[in-house]
Amino acid sequence: MKTVSTSIASAAVVLAASWTTASASFVGSFEAPTYVAGPLGAQEGWQYTTPGVTIDTAGPKSGSQHIRLSVTNTGDGPYAAAVHAVPYADSLYSASMWVRASSTNELCVVEAKRDSDWRSMWGFWMAGGNLNIIRNDMLIATDAVLPVGEYHHLEVMYNPVAKTRIFYANGTEVYRATGVFQSMISESLHVTLNNSPTGFMDVDDISFTAVPAPGIAGMMCIGTLMAARRKR
Repeated sequence: MKTVSTSIASAAVVLAASWTTASASFVGSFEAPTYVAGPLGAQEGWQYTTPGVTIDTAGPKSGSQHIRLSVTNTGDGPYAAAVHAVPYADSLYSASMWVRASSTNELCVVEAKRDSDWRSMWGFWMAGGNLNIIRNDMLIATDAVLPVGEYHHLEVMYNPVAKTRIFYANGTEVYRATGVFQSMISESLHVTLNNSPTGFMDVDDISFTAVPAPGIAGMMCIGTLMAARRKR
């Protein structure tokens, strides 16, 4: 399996599953034959991509293909972007992806945006080898340093019951957000590269998994029991 505005880049998705068995509602493996090398276009539900977004074979994290964003000669201004919309359920979930910037010139952002007003719910902002966290449209600095030219594993764990979002970089917690979060009713997965006339951004092994909150699971069980009782 393969794993990504303020005016920049983003990523979002959502999930549905049972409480006992988590399942991935969106997985970006980018492998053939599901994905064909060349312009990403509208492959596998991607709704908007600039000319600079391709399925590439040059240095994937795993497998033989990945997404590459390049601003050079895109004909669409100083950025490259891709968008994938998915349904959202307010649930416990994790999001995971691998991201690589080719140089310190890149501004690479992976964030969850709410479709209704494009507000950033959460995200990762990589610039010059430094990592910042996006929380509810706010940019928060971290001490994490992510060397360019290398893939980095970015993860976020969201728990609506505990009211926490925990952000990880390469397996290390870099930020923990607590409190009441804005509803994310519907989101889109945005991946964007900015401010790089010659560089690129690689994204690979994207996966989002989720399970309903316990209260939702409880209602599902009650409904099943009531249905079974009526059949007696």
